Amino acid sequence: KTLQAFLMQAAYRTRNGIRNFDGFPLVLNVYTTESDNQPLKLDTVFSGSPYDDWNIVQFVFKKPVRCKSLKLEFVTVTQDGSFSHFAYHAVSGVLQFIKGKEYDEITFEKATGNYNREEFIKKNKIQTADFTYSSNTGSKNDNQFPFSNAFDNKSSTYWISSNEVTESFKPYIEVNFKEPVSLE
Repeated sequence: KTLQAFLMQAAYRTRNGIRNFDGFPLVLNVYTTESDNQPLKLDTVFSGSPYDDWNIVQFVFKKPVRCKSLKLEFVTVTQDGSFSHFAYHAVSGVLQFIKGKEYDEITFEKATGNYNREEFIKKNKIQTADFTYSSNTGSKNDNQFPFSNAFDNKSSTYWISSNEVTESFKPYIEVNFKEPVSLE
């Protein structure tokens, strides 16, 4: 599984309208490992100061972390005035781990920059001869909208799947490259 974030319920006390966080991590190291046979390695360092209105604090990784085990190391904490007479003890309420997606979800947009320049596209596109393609559905009208239209480099032709998209059916296009490729 991947881990996108974790949430920590902060411990605090409020006196005279001022909130003081107890044992809150000002620097928190996160160590992870993907298997039982590997040592834990430092993955992320979270640092900062809590704000007055925080109850639940989110620690969101820059990218999802794949791990089997993790260790949260409280490097620097605030004084704990609620439970340990102002000693520097780590204190945490509920910890909740938020799973990440096993894939990237990125919003698509209109082609811009190099991806909108015909010269760049011609120079960098992978030629149709360098891959094979297939689909789990045919074409709505094989004579007018064949599957090959999706790869014929003509902006005036289209492929239309023969089956409608439903809860139980999702058409797909599968591409197999003859050699490994890097996609930007």
